[in-house]
Amino acid sequence: MREYAKVYTAFWSDPSTRAMSEDARTLALYLLTCPHGNLIGLFRLPDAYAADDLQWPIERVSKGFAELFEKGFCARDEASSWLVILKYLRWNQFENPNVAKNAAKVFDMAPQGSAKSLCAKAILEYGSYLTEQFRKVLETVPQTLSEPYRKPEPSLALPEPEPLGLTPSVEPPSRPDVVVEIFGHWQTVMNHPQAKLDDRRRKCIQAALKLGYRPDQLRTAITGCSRTPHNMGRNDRGERYDELTLILRDAGHIDRFIRNAANPPIAAAMPGAAPDWLSGGV
Repeated sequence: MREYAKVYTAFWSDPSTRAMSEDARTLALYLLTCPHGNLIGLFRLPDAYAADDLQWPIERVSKGFAELFEKGFCARDEASSWLVILKYLRWNQFENPNVAKNAAKVFDMAPQGSAKSLCAKAILEYGSYLTEQFRKVLETVPQTLSEPYRKPEPSLALPEPEPLGLTPSVEPPSRPDVVVEIFGHWQTVMNHPQAKLDDRRRKCIQAALKLGYRPDQLRTAITGCSRTPHNMGRNDRGERYDELTLILRDAGHIDRFIRNAANPPIAAAMPGAAPDWLSGGV
């Protein structure tokens, strides 16, 4: 049983969330934070479990799930009651190799089925620090013939990306949705919800993809910048340097921020600043 979970504040302002009914919104938040969840967003959750935790009638839970399935927030294999939050790993990426190894163990414990197949696709797309062995396992997961309970689609592919506040490791640079997703990740991580995807930012992302970086690596670089004190305003000017075109300017910048994601640098002491013990800092 996990003791805590992370939910981005953008969950509440995201158009997809705001379009949900109050019950579906509450149920979505429950799925992101419930004790049954884990680090890959794939776990067993019959309606009865949620009904007991939320203290809702079973009919109310079933209706809420039906809406979440239809909107593509999650999918469930009704034969096994295993559920997957489709974009969970977009906002909860593996922070280091050890977390990725634990994810492989959790994934291995799940039974074969539609939910596991969809989760494999999500890990390949969003997962960082994947070993070659784990990547091969994910790529060879059987595509189950039984469709999970969700809005009918022509295949088991993940739904088209949406900037949900909560989309194979190598993707063609020309795919517009990849560019939009990377930009959306930057908007959320850096808290720039009103920023626009102009030509300069679009070309910057496309250029980084053409260099051979995977989408998940670029997202990791953005996360790494958010963990770099100097870029977040801990500098002599007190100014943030978090512009997307700076993060993805060239291979040197991308590589540095990818490293910072796993090993954030220590903030330098500011001239004239009171020591942490005096100012109440940690």
